[in-house]
Amino acid sequence: MNCVYGFKSDRLLAALLLAILGYDHSQIMKDYLQTNERPPNSSLPHNYDISNVPKEIWSAIQQARPEFLQRALDTISRNYGTVENYVTEGTGISEEQLSSFRNFMLSPESSM
Repeated sequence: MNCVYGFKSDRLLAALLLAILGYDHSQIMKDYLQTNERPPNSSLPHNYDISNVPKEIWSAIQQARPEFLQRALDTISRNYGTVENYVTEGTGISEEQLSSFRNFMLSPESSM
């Protein structure tokens, strides 16, 4: 999924990682929407000229809207069945790599 300036791809990646780790839909959506609390343009590289981007398009790019994430998750579900299937079939990450990631992220030592 290609996204302008990386805003939506970062948010989507975070949502997919949370899903892989077993968070439920409401927790994932809450985390996704919390990115709206960051000040506008705070992660925009200084060399990007946005003066020609229409205001309504820029507004849509900057905001995390529930329908954006839901559409992405619905597409993944329709095409792969689950986020886990998307990760293993759609990206080529092996079951072993996925399991290793989960074990690392969910181990008590990783929270230190």
